[in-house]
Amino acid sequence: MTFRRSLLLGAFVSCSLLLAGIDARASYTFSTGTVTATPASVSGVSETFTPLAGTVATDTSVNRSLVTITYNGLPATAVGPFSQTLSFLETLSSATTGQTEVLSVNGTLTVNSASTSGVSAAFAINSITVVSGSGFTLQSTGYATSTTNVAVADLGFNIIPPSLVPEPTSVAILGSGLFGVLGLALYRQKKRA
Repeated sequence: MTFRRSLLLGAFVSCSLLLAGIDARASYTFSTGTVTATPASVSGVSETFTPLAGTVATDTSVNRSLVTITYNGLPATAVGPFSQTLSFLETLSSATTGQTEVLSVNGTLTVNSASTSGVSAAFAINSITVVSGSGFTLQSTGYATSTTNVAVADLGFNIIPPSLVPEPTSVAILGSGLFGVLGLALYRQKKRA
């Protein structure tokens, strides 16, 4: 094999590895842990917090609902405002790259108006603390009513994946580049001799 063909093959391998690194982070999962909260503080009203999980098939930021809240025993006429403090762990992971992030989310949910016809509220993040992980982040996008005529709504968040080429691929690409430089040096030395 000629030196020129070797360089072309090296470039092809490097590009393939780089594209594989991009594809590797193009899918990840999210999973919400148990939600703890203060009571709704409205007489006769209770709530159920349902943690959500799913798979995201993109390497860009995406808005997802992480928690569904169902209010039970709301009256026909609106009640409020009332506030609740929420706390839960969020796990984000990429099976391909092995990157996993565990975040502790704490915030205040303020319900301005609530009845059997719907819920109007705002969710303020007090803190998002990294428990362990390697690059995923969360942004609060507020509290969005997901359905009408029932007292159900979701907590929405913007999931931001790490914008890094996975480490094994980085090492492989670096190795390919060093191999090419070494080959070029040997070629020039042989040509001078």
